[in-house]
Amino acid sequence: MLFGVAGTLPLHDSARADVTSFINTTTAQVLGTFIAARVTRLIRSVGAYWSARRIRHAIRREMVIIASSSRAYQLQVFAVRMLDRIGLLVVRIAQGEVTRHNTVARESLRDLRLGANIIALQQVKKHFPSLPLPGLLRQLAVLFNRAENQPPAPLFLTVDQSLTAVLSLPEATHHRGTLITALVVLRHNLFPHAPH
Repeated sequence: MLFGVAGTLPLHDSARADVTSFINTTTAQVLGTFIAARVTRLIRSVGAYWSARRIRHAIRREMVIIASSSRAYQLQVFAVRMLDRIGLLVVRIAQGEVTRHNTVARESLRDLRLGANIIALQQVKKHFPSLPLPGLLRQLAVLFNRAENQPPAPLFLTVDQSLTAVLSLPEATHHRGTLITALVVLRHNLFPHAPH
Protein backbone atom coordinates (compact mmCIF):
# COMPACT_ATOMS: atom_id res chain seq x y z
CA MET A 1 0.00 0.00 0.00
CA LEU A 2 2.83 2.36 0.90
CA PHE A 3 4.64 1.65 -2.36
CA GLY A 4 1.45 2.06 -4.36
CA VAL A 5 0.39 5.38 -2.84
CA ALA A 6 3.79 6.94 -2.26
CA GLY A 7 5.23 5.57 -5.51
CA THR A 8 2.41 7.00 -7.60
CA LEU A 9 2.96 10.58 -6.37
CA PRO A 10 6.33 11.21 -8.05
CA LEU A 11 5.34 9.40 -11.26
CA HIS A 12 3.02 12.18 -12.44
CA ASP A 13 4.58 14.16 -15.29
CA SER A 14 2.60 17.33 -14.56
CA ALA A 15 2.29 19.57 -11.55
CA ARG A 16 -1.50 19.40 -11.60
CA ALA A 17 -3.13 17.98 -8.47
CA ASP A 18 -5.62 15.69 -10.25
CA VAL A 19 -7.30 13.74 -7.44
CA THR A 20 -9.45 11.64 -9.79
CA SER A 21 -6.50 10.43 -11.84
CA PHE A 22 -4.42 9.80 -8.70
CA ILE A 23 -7.16 7.73 -7.01
CA ASN A 24 -7.84 5.83 -10.23
CA THR A 25 -4.16 4.95 -10.78
CA THR A 26 -3.53 4.01 -7.16
CA THR A 27 -6.67 1.87 -6.92
CA ALA A 28 -5.80 0.10 -10.17
CA GLN A 29 -2.28 -0.61 -8.95
CA VAL A 30 -3.44 -2.01 -5.60
CA LEU A 31 -6.19 -4.11 -7.21
CA GLY A 32 -3.78 -5.31 -9.92
CA THR A 33 -1.28 -6.47 -7.29
CA PHE A 34 -4.04 -8.26 -5.35
CA ILE A 35 -5.45 -9.98 -8.47
CA ALA A 36 -1.96 -11.03 -9.61
CA ALA A 37 -1.30 -12.57 -6.17
CA ARG A 38 -4.61 -14.46 -6.22
CA VAL A 39 -4.09 -15.78 -9.76
CA THR A 40 -0.56 -16.90 -8.89
CA ARG A 41 -1.86 -18.71 -5.82
CA LEU A 42 -4.59 -20.38 -7.86
CA ILE A 43 -2.19 -21.59 -10.56
CA ARG A 44 0.37 -22.80 -8.04
CA SER A 45 -2.28 -24.78 -6.16
CA VAL A 46 -2.70 -27.03 -9.21
CA GLY A 47 -0.48 -29.93 -8.28
CA ALA A 48 0.96 -32.88 -10.14
CA TYR A 49 -1.91 -35.14 -9.08
CA TRP A 50 -4.53 -32.76 -10.51
CA SER A 51 -2.56 -32.44 -13.76
CA ALA A 52 -2.24 -36.23 -14.07
CA ARG A 53 -6.01 -36.62 -13.55
CA ARG A 54 -6.65 -34.00 -16.24
CA ILE A 55 -4.43 -35.90 -18.68
CA ARG A 56 -6.31 -39.09 -17.81
CA HIS A 57 -9.68 -37.46 -18.52
CA ALA A 58 -8.38 -36.33 -21.92
CA ILE A 59 -7.23 -39.88 -22.66
CA ARG A 60 -10.61 -41.34 -21.68
CA ARG A 61 -12.50 -38.79 -23.80
CA GLU A 62 -10.44 -39.82 -26.79
CA MET A 63 -11.03 -43.50 -26.00
CA VAL A 64 -14.80 -42.89 -26.17
CA ILE A 65 -14.34 -41.31 -29.61
CA ILE A 66 -12.16 -44.20 -30.81
CA ALA A 67 -14.49 -46.94 -29.53
CA SER A 68 -17.70 -45.32 -30.80
CA SER A 69 -16.33 -44.20 -34.18
CA SER A 70 -18.03 -45.70 -37.21
CA ARG A 71 -14.77 -45.76 -39.17
CA ALA A 72 -11.28 -46.90 -38.29
CA TYR A 73 -9.21 -44.42 -36.31
CA GLN A 74 -5.69 -43.63 -37.51
CA LEU A 75 -3.15 -45.45 -35.35
CA GLN A 76 -0.42 -42.94 -36.26
CA VAL A 77 -2.51 -40.02 -34.94
CA PHE A 78 -3.17 -41.87 -31.69
CA ALA A 79 0.50 -42.91 -31.39
CA VAL A 80 1.67 -39.28 -31.62
CA ARG A 81 -0.83 -38.20 -28.96
CA MET A 82 0.06 -41.22 -26.85
CA LEU A 83 3.76 -40.28 -26.87
CA ASP A 84 2.90 -36.68 -25.94
CA ARG A 85 0.71 -37.81 -23.05
CA ILE A 86 3.26 -40.33 -21.80
CA GLY A 87 5.81 -37.50 -21.75
CA LEU A 88 3.42 -35.32 -19.75
CA LEU A 89 2.66 -38.15 -17.32
CA VAL A 90 6.33 -38.94 -16.77
CA VAL A 91 6.94 -35.33 -15.73
CA ARG A 92 4.04 -35.51 -13.23
CA ILE A 93 5.26 -38.83 -11.85
CA ALA A 94 8.76 -37.41 -11.44
CA GLN A 95 7.37 -34.52 -9.38
CA GLY A 96 6.64 -37.00 -6.63
CA GLU A 97 3.04 -36.17 -5.75
CA VAL A 98 1.62 -38.71 -8.19
CA THR A 99 3.77 -41.42 -6.62
CA ARG A 100 1.54 -41.23 -3.56
CA HIS A 101 -1.52 -41.52 -5.80
CA ASN A 102 0.07 -43.61 -8.56
CA THR A 103 -3.27 -45.21 -9.47
CA VAL A 104 -4.00 -42.31 -11.83
CA ALA A 105 -0.67 -42.65 -13.62
CA ARG A 106 -0.94 -46.45 -13.81
CA GLU A 107 -4.50 -46.37 -15.15
CA SER A 108 -3.63 -43.63 -17.66
CA LEU A 109 -0.81 -45.73 -19.09
CA ARG A 110 -3.16 -48.73 -19.18
CA ASP A 111 -5.76 -46.69 -21.07
CA LEU A 112 -3.13 -45.67 -23.61
CA ARG A 113 -2.26 -49.35 -24.16
CA LEU A 114 -5.94 -50.17 -24.55
CA GLY A 115 -6.37 -47.39 -27.11
CA ALA A 116 -3.91 -48.95 -29.56
CA ASN A 117 -5.75 -52.29 -29.32
CA ILE A 118 -9.19 -50.72 -29.68
CA ILE A 119 -7.92 -49.13 -32.90
CA ALA A 120 -6.80 -52.60 -34.02
CA LEU A 121 -10.33 -53.90 -33.30
CA GLN A 122 -11.83 -51.04 -35.33
CA GLN A 123 -9.54 -51.80 -38.25
CA VAL A 124 -10.29 -55.56 -38.45
CA LYS A 125 -13.96 -55.72 -37.38
CA LYS A 126 -15.20 -55.55 -40.98
CA HIS A 127 -13.37 -58.83 -41.69
CA PHE A 128 -15.28 -60.61 -38.89
CA PRO A 129 -18.98 -59.74 -39.33
CA SER A 130 -20.10 -62.82 -37.38
CA LEU A 131 -18.24 -61.79 -34.20
CA PRO A 132 -19.79 -59.46 -31.57
CA LEU A 133 -17.10 -56.79 -32.08
CA PRO A 134 -19.49 -53.81 -32.62
CA GLY A 135 -21.19 -54.64 -29.31
CA LEU A 136 -17.81 -54.95 -27.61
CA LEU A 137 -16.75 -51.53 -28.92
CA ARG A 138 -20.03 -50.00 -27.68
CA GLN A 139 -19.44 -51.48 -24.21
CA LEU A 140 -15.90 -50.07 -24.20
CA ALA A 141 -17.22 -46.61 -25.14
CA VAL A 142 -19.69 -46.78 -22.22
CA LEU A 143 -16.88 -47.87 -19.87
CA PHE A 144 -14.60 -44.97 -20.80
CA ASN A 145 -17.48 -42.52 -20.63
CA ARG A 146 -18.14 -43.34 -16.96
CA ALA A 147 -16.35 -41.72 -14.04
CA GLU A 148 -15.64 -45.01 -12.25
CA ASN A 149 -13.07 -47.29 -13.79
CA GLN A 150 -14.38 -50.72 -12.76
CA PRO A 151 -15.18 -52.75 -15.90
CA PRO A 152 -18.59 -54.48 -15.65
CA ALA A 153 -19.06 -58.25 -15.80
CA PRO A 154 -20.98 -58.18 -19.15
CA LEU A 155 -17.90 -56.64 -20.77
CA PHE A 156 -15.79 -59.55 -19.53
CA LEU A 157 -18.29 -62.02 -21.03
CA THR A 158 -18.27 -60.19 -24.38
CA VAL A 159 -14.46 -60.18 -24.52
CA ASP A 160 -14.34 -63.89 -23.65
CA GLN A 161 -17.05 -64.78 -26.19
CA SER A 162 -15.23 -62.86 -28.92
CA LEU A 163 -11.94 -64.52 -28.01
CA THR A 164 -13.49 -67.99 -28.01
CA ALA A 165 -15.14 -67.33 -31.38
CA VAL A 166 -11.97 -66.06 -33.03
CA LEU A 167 -9.90 -68.97 -31.66
CA SER A 168 -12.32 -71.38 -33.31
CA LEU A 169 -11.61 -69.85 -36.73
CA PRO A 170 -9.06 -71.50 -39.04
CA GLU A 171 -5.49 -70.33 -38.48
CA ALA A 172 -5.22 -69.10 -42.06
CA THR A 173 -7.99 -66.53 -41.51
CA HIS A 174 -6.87 -63.05 -42.51
CA HIS A 175 -6.24 -60.68 -39.53
CA ARG A 176 -6.90 -63.49 -37.04
CA GLY A 177 -3.61 -62.91 -35.19
CA THR A 178 -4.22 -59.14 -34.92
CA LEU A 179 -7.67 -59.73 -33.47
CA ILE A 180 -6.46 -62.34 -30.97
CA THR A 181 -3.69 -60.01 -29.78
CA ALA A 182 -6.10 -57.10 -29.37
CA LEU A 183 -8.64 -59.19 -27.43
CA VAL A 184 -6.00 -60.76 -25.17
CA VAL A 185 -4.56 -57.31 -24.35
CA LEU A 186 -8.06 -55.98 -23.60
CA ARG A 187 -8.81 -58.94 -21.35
CA HIS A 188 -5.49 -58.78 -19.53
CA ASN A 189 -5.62 -55.00 -18.93
CA LEU A 190 -9.30 -54.71 -18.04
CA PHE A 191 -9.53 -57.92 -16.00
CA PRO A 192 -6.03 -58.67 -14.71
CA HIS A 193 -7.29 -60.98 -11.96
CA ALA A 194 -9.60 -63.05 -14.19
CA PRO A 195 -8.68 -66.75 -14.52
CA HIS A 196 -6.70 -67.60 -17.66
